[in-house]
Amino acid sequence: MEPHYFTALVPSVEVKEEIASWTQEAVFDLSFKTWVHPEDYHITLFFLGAADEAVLQQTTELVRRSCSACPAITMQTGGIGHFGPREAPKVLWADTNCPEELQRLQQRVADSCVSCGFAEEKRKYRPHITLARTWTGAYSFSRQSVFLPELKTMTWTAEEVVLFRTHPHREVKYERVETFPLGPE
Repeated sequence: MEPHYFTALVPSVEVKEEIASWTQEAVFDLSFKTWVHPEDYHITLFFLGAADEAVLQQTTELVRRSCSACPAITMQTGGIGHFGPREAPKVLWADTNCPEELQRLQQRVADSCVSCGFAEEKRKYRPHITLARTWTGAYSFSRQSVFLPELKTMTWTAEEVVLFRTHPHREVKYERVETFPLGPE
């Protein structure tokens, strides 16, 4: 199987630690098939999928230019949400805000990737940090989630975009391939 790639923002160490602490508590009350390793926490900007070396090199050059034209972004992370039915969600996530700077960065990165032949995402961009996948609980998620503590709101600064390669059968699934600093403010 060919490796897949995606671009993302990586939360600060403090944010990762706070989320990991929250999930260590939540894992006792919530039955999800898989929980994301703290080293894999990220906010996806664009999912590329499989790519050959030549296309990947062309894409990284365009993404690098896109990132250098965008300033560092002050982000807020806090609160919990989900994708899928409330009774049995497919994804549990930590919420993040979507400031205008993030919208511009995401659009620039997406445009760069699409211009290299990658498929354009049709869904509206919804930044989040995936925590767990596939509800397996005997009771509904909505019933169990009432007992969860809130994930406090934390502020952090994204100063770079990372290109990751996926390794689905490893504990830490995402490997940094390239880092693109965000430009000056």
